[in-house]
Amino acid sequence: MPDKTRLHCGAKDFTKHMCTLQTQGLKDCLQLLSEKPLVECRKCGAQADSAKNICAAAVLPVITDVDGFSTSGEI
Repeated sequence: MPDKTRLHCGAKDFTKHMCTLQTQGLKDCLQLLSEKPLVECRKCGAQADSAKNICAAAVLPVITDVDGFSTSGEI
């Protein structure tokens, strides 16, 4: 479980960030917010569909699979 004291970024909507939801045990919410992740947190590595749910967002690379469909995330 992430260390709460090290993850707080000071953002106004921090309670909606993936790291906060993780510490609260809201697994269903985490799953809904990361169905098709486009960004990853540079602090904790959490991935989400939107940068608004990440403290220090970095865009994930777009990967094209063998069928020609684009997707984000790791292989």
